[in-house]
Amino acid sequence: MQSFDLTAHHSLLQAFDLTGRRIFSDAWTGTEAWACRADDPSASKTEKAKIVRSLTEIAGEMAMLSQQINHAGDKEQKTAAQEKYIDLSRQERLTEDRLRHFPPQYDGWIEQHDNYVRRSQIEGLMLDAFSTGALQIYYGGGVAVPWEDWRLRSAFKVYINLSLVRLPRSERLSRGIVQSDRDSAITPANPIREPNRLAAFVSMAEFNDWVLKYSSDPQNVGALEPKARCEAMIADMVQSNGDDIPRKADCWQDCKTAIPDLSKRQFLRTWAEKTPESWQRAGRKS
Repeated sequence: MQSFDLTAHHSLLQAFDLTGRRIFSDAWTGTEAWACRADDPSASKTEKAKIVRSLTEIAGEMAMLSQQINHAGDKEQKTAAQEKYIDLSRQERLTEDRLRHFPPQYDGWIEQHDNYVRRSQIEGLMLDAFSTGALQIYYGGGVAVPWEDWRLRSAFKVYINLSLVRLPRSERLSRGIVQSDRDSAITPANPIREPNRLAAFVSMAEFNDWVLKYSSDPQNVGALEPKARCEAMIADMVQSNGDDIPRKADCWQDCKTAIPDLSKRQFLRTWAEKTPESWQRAGRKS
């Protein structure tokens, strides 16, 4: 009987962490998996800047009114300026109170938000991979999760930070094990069922093939490495050209134009790996 080789698999949490470290490099803290949702501090920063700007504008208007009051020759003009000055003083006090009681932008708030953003981005990449089949989840000693069948099922959930999957409710019932005593013909009132949350893993080989396609670019999460982008382009060429085999040199120029950082060596390797034999026969234009 084939056994489940744990040494050839990553837990979901390990896969999550390795993906984050590849893409975010030194910015990855290792605590992202448990980051909680936090409001974007930039919105608070913008609002605080508005309050400070408002105080500056009020102070400027009050300085101008003070000069008008001191140099006004007409009594009515002086009275009007004084009334406006008093009104601005009231606004200034209220604005200063808003600033004084404005939530502080402490470093922990900013760090928590940044951690949550990185968590969301890496979880998104992994869930996309599960959905497309680029990564397969294994549970219960090597059973593959049938993603397309389960993804909309009631109660099915993937807990990446706990390395668990919760089985769909229908699956739990179908896997229930009922013990009975045939001699006494007594069946227990409550069937014994397997746990509804089971440890979840991904294959190291599948994971490495998947994660190495992504570039280490924190500003463009999900961007593919040049070779992976070349693979996608050549796959499209093969599908769209059919029996009309293009010149390799033309394909190289098209790929290089679309992917400036693609090397000739990467292109040739991809060509050898991804094009059908008919495209690689001796005599094909290079």
